Amino acid sequence: MQMDERKFRAITVYCASSNAVEERFMELAAEAGREIARRGMEMVYGGGAVGMMGRAADAALEAGGRVRGVITRHLETYEVSHPGITQLETVETMHERKLAMTVAGDAFFVLPGGFGTLDEAMEAITWKQLRIHTKPIVIVNTFGYFDTLLRFFDEAVERLFIHEDNLRLFEVAANIGEAFEKLATAEMPDQEPSPLWRAPRP
Repeated sequence: MQMDERKFRAITVYCASSNAVEERFMELAAEAGREIARRGMEMVYGGGAVGMMGRAADAALEAGGRVRGVITRHLETYEVSHPGITQLETVETMHERKLAMTVAGDAFFVLPGGFGTLDEAMEAITWKQLRIHTKPIVIVNTFGYFDTLLRFFDEAVERLFIHEDNLRLFEVAANIGEAFEKLATAEMPDQEPSPLWRAPRP
């Protein structure tokens, strides 16, 4: 199915800020950035110049795309904020950062990462469960990175901590190409489905 790419003008990408990860994960991030740019979409991310975050941003820029970063003042040095992206927004708190990234994107790609990536992904999923947003979320499980997490979700369903229907709050893709295929059948998200949504849309 051909995706109507006009529906999604921006993709929020969550991924690692570590430079220590294997090169294959770095290239995965670069592919995400390139493909977002190639489709004429803006990439939204955490504003860093290091790790998978930086590689994705660099690739999107090299492909002629727009990149919007959101970073806290505290992390500007720690994560080495990217000086070359299209737009860099500096906020005071992590809560503001995550909210801004959530508002700015029309869909979310969750790439491999650590605690920060998992925090962002779980919040996006939880907010969708609460109908704070209705945006597509795709967990990109390349190299089986998220296999253990997905098994945990299944066990949580078995133990009745998660309702089975809520496993449909997100999609799982094996690679970046499949992630975009998942968007092909996704519904365009509502603009403001909940009064809990407070931040203005950029």
